[in-house]
Amino acid sequence: PPDYIPYWDFSKCCSEPRDSSAAAIAAAGLLELSTHVTAQADKDRYQSAALNIQTSLSSLYYLGDRATTDGILLHGTGSKPSGTEIDVSLIYGDYYFIQGCYRARTPPAAPSGLTATAVASSQIKLTWDGMIGAIRYSVKRSTKPGGPYTTIAPPPVLTVNSFSDTSVSANTAYYYVVSAIDVAGEGPTPPSVSITAPANGATVSGTVTVSASASDNVGVVGVQFKLDGANLGNEDTTAPYNMSWNTTTTPNGSHTLTGVARDAAGNKRTSSTITLTVSNGTGGQLSRFNPVADAYVRGGTYASQNFGTAFVLEEKNSDLDSYDRRTFLLFDLSSFSSASVSSAILKLYVTSLMDGTAPIAVFAVTSDSWTETGITWNNQPAFGSQVVSTSLSTTGWASFDVTSFVNSQLASDKKVSLMLWDATQAMKLVRSNSRENSANKPVLEVTP
Repeated sequence: PPDYIPYWDFSKCCSEPRDSSAAAIAAAGLLELSTHVTAQADKDRYQSAALNIQTSLSSLYYLGDRATTDGILLHGTGSKPSGTEIDVSLIYGDYYFIQGCYRARTPPAAPSGLTATAVASSQIKLTWDGMIGAIRYSVKRSTKPGGPYTTIAPPPVLTVNSFSDTSVSANTAYYYVVSAIDVAGEGPTPPSVSITAPANGATVSGTVTVSASASDNVGVVGVQFKLDGANLGNEDTTAPYNMSWNTTTTPNGSHTLTGVARDAAGNKRTSSTITLTVSNGTGGQLSRFNPVADAYVRGGTYASQNFGTAFVLEEKNSDLDSYDRRTFLLFDLSSFSSASVSSAILKLYVTSLMDGTAPIAVFAVTSDSWTETGITWNNQPAFGSQVVSTSLSTTGWASFDVTSFVNSQLASDKKVSLMLWDATQAMKLVRSNSRENSANKPVLEVTP
């Protein structure tokens, strides 16, 4: 038509719907050319036609979602460029109708999952998660964190979610950002971020400053530091981005540190991971150990099921086997140099209590051979005497003094295995965070 409003007209048919307001549908944005069928053979045939049409148009138009029930999407496009025509072969004798929906009027978000691999001294392979609706990508490179960045792809037009940079030099650090492009334009570039202190491979003790450098073409809103994948303090929203970290609250040993930068558009980028070693003397200083394994087991019809990857731990003693739950925790104190402790406190972060109160007890487990992904009610290790018991009345941190049992285990293999359960059969369910949570994990605090 002279106004270049995109629409398709229809051949005469008996029962298919006919569009009478193509301009109104076009004004809404995205158009879909679809056909409805019921026979599987027809669906397969239309599926093939849909793929052919999508292939022919993928370099020009944003494609809508394919129908998942009785319809197969054959073609989705936004407004055609002025003066442009494309001929698409449809199947003679089939009936088609126009279905209007809303067009994405903002550029796509920045791709996630960007990784860089050095293939050779002169080549770096980049990959990232593909973006729905993206028709091509832009790759930019810098030799400094935060830029300035120079576009290295395209040319040529980059339509896949990977790129090999062959214009690199050995012994040089490179920094990359990737943006997606669709019919609405180029999407935002995610911020750049790198940890500047401590240095990768450093050994730290006491209180240290953690710092990061971050930049963005729009503006960095903040940087969240993460220790072993969990938030380390609060997000720093003011440059320069740094925080004070008391390493004595972290168990001795190897740990990972990253920074996540967030820009004003909501895009995020995680820095490269640095590995460091926490080494604090144990003379009177508190050491904290997260479990190396934790899981709950459940009786009755669940007796052979493993719950080791659950984000919760559960305890309940019921008169019905299927409602019984017990929690098992395993701590490794092999990095603890003292032969004994003056205090050992088990802490769990309780998230829910049935009826607001619940009795709970900690029992000694002498076997350390159980595994987080293998333990079930049927194969759970035997437990011994009760170490401590208490009555919980609020959610949040709950503490249990297990000093005597920890000392007995330090004298042997330095592994501490515990079981939590209600020995009174109060039939009240207690839930707490497992070590799979990013924060408020179970912890054993020991003091020499």
